[in-house]
Amino acid sequence: MMKNYFSILFSLAICLSFAQTTYNGNGNTGFGGVIGPGSMIIDDDGTTITFEVTRGPGEFFDALVIYLDTSTGGRTSIDADLNDQGDPLRRAISSAGDNASVLSFPAGFEPDYAMAVETGFGGLWSIPASGVIGDNDLPFVTSLESSLILSSDATFTLEVDWTELGLTSLDGFRFIGIYLNATNGFTSDEAFGSDVAGGNIGGSDFAFTSSFEYGNTLSIQEFNSEVTAEIVNNSLIVNNYIGDLNVNVFDVLGKAIKSINTVSDSKSFSTLLDLSKNQLYFIRVEGVNFTKTLKVILR
Repeated sequence: MMKNYFSILFSLAICLSFAQTTYNGNGNTGFGGVIGPGSMIIDDDGTTITFEVTRGPGEFFDALVIYLDTSTGGRTSIDADLNDQGDPLRRAISSAGDNASVLSFPAGFEPDYAMAVETGFGGLWSIPASGVIGDNDLPFVTSLESSLILSSDATFTLEVDWTELGLTSLDGFRFIGIYLNATNGFTSDEAFGSDVAGGNIGGSDFAFTSSFEYGNTLSIQEFNSEVTAEIVNNSLIVNNYIGDLNVNVFDVLGKAIKSINTVSDSKSFSTLLDLSKNQLYFIRVEGVNFTKTLKVILR
């Protein structure tokens, strides 16, 4: 029996707006469930990127650091050479203090910026690719216009322009977020973009295994070549992946028309898309440490 395939085209001739992506915390609750059970929506208007964080049941008594990989080159780890304790947020970025940790990043993830926020203030700092960084040596870039005023605020936003990251609205970036005590560097197990097993990191060294990615173009991006995705008989089939999946379908104008949040629990997973024939769609499939975008037409 002949399969009814979507035609899958891997070179895009047009760029469409891609925005408002939701990222979930890793589910851990070592610091009371502030970030782990929470979520973050990233959106942009072509000029300004907005990060909207919704916390879990715990109140925001500590600091959130989001490491950003925006270009080739950067630090592969936050180690003793990066020891800026000029203020609490610099200390948090440096994972420094009485409970300092060495934080190693996944292969290919080399942050060159860090966003850090606590109640009352959020800022963006650049991270030099090498060298010893002492007190107040991390270059401050800009305020993030944080709306986090009280520890009890259920939701808050951070804003940064694409240009302040050295990017344009056609670019993208990868990120990892971690929640920690900014006064002493004691790090929780609550994160965006990577699992943290075995309880709070504390002052122990830790290696992140994965990251999230935000891209503002529907281009072909692939961060895990072992994972395959195809469309067969109006169903999306994903192979070689187990974990959370976010599937977003866009029409030819870049408008989101369908969103599916599901879990792949086997090496071969499928979900029905129920799309109309003879129309062009862009289907973005996101999991932990991989992103794939398919340009498809149901025949």
